[in-house]
Amino acid sequence: MQRYVECIALCAHFGTLRGIDLFGAAGTRSVSRPRSARLRYPGCYSTVMGLPPPANAAPPPIGRLIFCVGGIICSFGFYGFLLESLTLGGRRISELALLTINCALCAVIARVAMATQGETPKRVPKKYFVAIAVSYLASMFLSWRALRFVNYPTQILAKSAKAIPIMAMNFVFGKRYTVSQYASVMLIVGGTCVFMLYKPGKGGGAGATTAVGAVLLVLSLLCDGTTGALEDKVLAVLGWKHGEGTFDLMYNINLYAAPLAFTGLVASGGVGSLFGMSMAEATSATLLGLAVGIGQLFIFYTIANFGALVCSIITTSRKVLQIVFSVIWFGHPIAAAQLGGLGLAISGLVLNVYAKKK
Repeated sequence: MQRYVECIALCAHFGTLRGIDLFGAAGTRSVSRPRSARLRYPGCYSTVMGLPPPANAAPPPIGRLIFCVGGIICSFGFYGFLLESLTLGGRRISELALLTINCALCAVIARVAMATQGETPKRVPKKYFVAIAVSYLASMFLSWRALRFVNYPTQILAKSAKAIPIMAMNFVFGKRYTVSQYASVMLIVGGTCVFMLYKPGKGGGAGATTAVGAVLLVLSLLCDGTTGALEDKVLAVLGWKHGEGTFDLMYNINLYAAPLAFTGLVASGGVGSLFGMSMAEATSATLLGLAVGIGQLFIFYTIANFGALVCSIITTSRKVLQIVFSVIWFGHPIAAAQLGGLGLAISGLVLNVYAKKK
């Protein structure tokens, strides 16, 4: 646990350093920052570690790649570990209270990134961000609520199928995909269903609680598809290219999502769960929000430096490692049929990366 906390502290230090150009690596271009304002030394690894960069030389690519891999795995790995610790055994948490803190912290981190990047807020009609914030918030709430009924490895596998609603919506509008892409989705869905349906020692068959969890996860996936479609719509309306206004989008979505979550908390009569948190609960909620926000920064930095494919490989590997860690650390019993389903789902994740490479 101490190592995880130290890693998060390091990531937080990275996110608040002034003058670091998150997209300023060699071969990339900062969107709204003039070239003269970019760092003389584009690599940030030695800067984050508190060491001066070597004269006229950026850190070697392998060092930057290790930095990206470590940042994504540590930040999102810590997020998953903490979330599972809070919800283990169907333990009930106040999802809206955690989401209020989570979204507020993500908004702050995105705003710091905007200042660091030199990205100025753009004037965008509020209705766009409010619509995205609602679907984004609903997706998070439903996936966290599902943890009352299914374990965390099941949630990871199910959420890996978020491409389904996106592909379905794009199919309606005439977009077609490769056979490999369709096959990868089928493997993920089939493997997840097998994993959820079979229980150790019971010979299969899903209970009522598992069914409720499955419904919540499906609804969450639909919200993910809506969020992606709305974001694409905003980019098209504003004329932004992919990558432009990234932190602006992250900032505004969370800026509206935080008060929406708090409003839902007040309406449900659960505001006491927010202000009545113990020190341990408040610390966990804060670390959860920091892990998500900082993890997003590492994803953006990885895409800018190495491309979407490398980032996809890293995040896919992180999911696999997270499942294995969860099963071992938290002692989840696994039936033989579930291992088969897990293998199918992981094969689908790997095939998805291969399909993107092609």
